[in-house]
Amino acid sequence: MQSNLVLPISKGKKLEAGVRADLRALRSDYRSALDSKLLDQYTNKLYYNENIYSAYIQLGDQQGKFSYLLGLRSELTDIRIFDRKETFDNRKNYLNPFPTLHIGYLIDSNVSVQLSYSRRINRPQFSQLNTFGGLSDTRNLTIGNPDLDPMYADSYEIGILSKTGKWTLSPTLYYKHSTQNIEYALKETQPGYLIRMPFNLDNEDRMGIELAVQYIPFKWWRLMLDANYFGFRQKGDFENKIYRASGQTWLTRLTSKVNITKVAAVDLGLDYQSGVKGIQTYTKPVFSGKLGAGRDFRGDKFSLNLTVTNLFNSKVRTQITQTDTYYVQNRQYWPQRQIIATLTYRFNRKKGEGDRLPGS
Repeated sequence: MQSNLVLPISKGKKLEAGVRADLRALRSDYRSALDSKLLDQYTNKLYYNENIYSAYIQLGDQQGKFSYLLGLRSELTDIRIFDRKETFDNRKNYLNPFPTLHIGYLIDSNVSVQLSYSRRINRPQFSQLNTFGGLSDTRNLTIGNPDLDPMYADSYEIGILSKTGKWTLSPTLYYKHSTQNIEYALKETQPGYLIRMPFNLDNEDRMGIELAVQYIPFKWWRLMLDANYFGFRQKGDFENKIYRASGQTWLTRLTSKVNITKVAAVDLGLDYQSGVKGIQTYTKPVFSGKLGAGRDFRGDKFSLNLTVTNLFNSKVRTQITQTDTYYVQNRQYWPQRQIIATLTYRFNRKKGEGDRLPGS
């Protein structure tokens, strides 16, 4: 449930405010049996209730070459998570402010600079909280942690946007300080039996550069490159064990879009993420591709789109964990190459038009 207000104050200046409530009640009833006999240690029901109440206000202004946006959002969170067997009953209630500041300056008609600061929250997923999420191998279990806290991040950025002829360049330097980062720890409960569980790290510092490039060699062909390189340092402790990690990694995406006609186009996307060593685990590089084609009919009333996902059947995440007492290699396979066809018909609206509110 939400309500928003937009109030123009003067030319170029605008005040926005709003309130919102997000209410969730999730249940996970898990049962496991062997030879028709219930395995009591793997059978339980989880109850998760989360109520988030938020309000925000922001003021934006643009005068000549200078612009700014100043905002503040506040969230009141009320959480209760418990199980049927009454082995735990966690309650959390906290109030958090999230300020934002964006300052822009237009050097000339083709070059602009922006400075920004923001504080954000990243809440744990339900699967990371659920201790009874699934049983596939009793010797190698992944379980949730109902005591997980959300992650908080303070981000500082300085970016430039430059347009020259057929080129558009947008480099951004950034620094991010995060607290209560969610990471996974693998521990041996007894010889040959392992449990993987999420926990909150103390903090992570990350510094890097993002680069977005667009090149239009012809009116019918557009090339886009997005790249991100960063170094990081993590530290924390969990169950009386200290964890440390530092390193660097990079990822990139190359997209090519060809407009065959005014109503038909072909897209090719290639993604690559380099290998990275975390607090316990080394993740190998991942390469993948996607191919798409689309055509509009009868103006833009009908659209037919064909998409080939996992184009090279290469989307596999391999993670290796090695200690003095065990070696574990996990592979996560995405669905094999698939061809997806989508047919869209638009009633009283144009292509690219957003959803309309009742009465608008």
